[in-house]
Amino acid sequence: MSSSVSHSLPPKLPPITSLPWSSSQQIQSSHPQHPPHHHSLPPTTTSYSISPTPPSSSSSLTTPTSSEAILAEKRRRNAGASSRFRERRKQRERELQERVLYLEQRVQTLEMALHQYDPDHPQLASSKDNRASSSIIQAPHHSSSNDLSNRVSQLETLMTRFRQEKETDSEKLTLLERENRYLKSLLESKKRRFSFLTPKRAISFFFPFFLTLTSLPTSLYPCTCSMGLKYRTYLDGTLIYGCAKCKTHLTTGDAIESRQFQGQHGQAYLFNYVVNVLQGATEDRNMTTGMHSVRDISCEKCMTTLGWTYVKAYNEENKYKEGKFILEKRLLIDVK
Repeated sequence: MSSSVSHSLPPKLPPITSLPWSSSQQIQSSHPQHPPHHHSLPPTTTSYSISPTPPSSSSSLTTPTSSEAILAEKRRRNAGASSRFRERRKQRERELQERVLYLEQRVQTLEMALHQYDPDHPQLASSKDNRASSSIIQAPHHSSSNDLSNRVSQLETLMTRFRQEKETDSEKLTLLERENRYLKSLLESKKRRFSFLTPKRAISFFFPFFLTLTSLPTSLYPCTCSMGLKYRTYLDGTLIYGCAKCKTHLTTGDAIESRQFQGQHGQAYLFNYVVNVLQGATEDRNMTTGMHSVRDISCEKCMTTLGWTYVKAYNEENKYKEGKFILEKRLLIDVK
């Protein structure tokens, strides 16, 4: 019967190894009422669906092969995953080491800048202590990237704050210097204005005002009238220096000791004596040649400040100036 009937398998369906050809022949022999025909082939799907595969026989044949393949595949995948994990970990370690080196260099740069700005800053002392302790312990990991980042940010914040404080202090210092110069100018102007008010001069200055408030005898002359120049000293000589404003005699050319002095208005002369001047209060001044005790001198007639006189010199080299007078050339005139 097997020689008379031949069945061709479909090309796209795999062969069923669990069902031998003997079983199909037995099934065909058990149904004699449907004899096979040479020219008409029965559907092959009916012969495969009649005999299902026993579960015991298939499991006994395929289980050992599939478990070994699964284990081999698992080993291969685990090995690949392990190698990739090791590569990623090495790459991450290299990146962290590079980041640590960069942060350490940045910290050193900021510490050097802080040391130049403030060598005694407590942050520098703490960093030195940390370095000493780390060198003694010799730990494999000095610090994490987060700690270094926080430290760098702290140092940058400190530098920014120090820079802002420095700018603010410089602005305050400039403002204080301006106020100091302004107050000094006001003080000098007030001193010059009231330097002539000695007790004797104050009486002669305010006495006419008091006389107008009281009744006076008719025999007295009015004190507000000008007394002229008869109480002032007149000098003789070829060169007479006087006040540039009112031409009052002050000194002569023979009294000049030096022409190498500087006043507030330029060149000034050092004289042995002067006349017809008023002296102000004694005060200490720090000049180019050192500290001196001086008095301002002003014209007796027009009250113009002409210079100063040296009362005391604190330096031995300047003792020759004591008792002598400085008159500024711009405020003098040749009186003839």
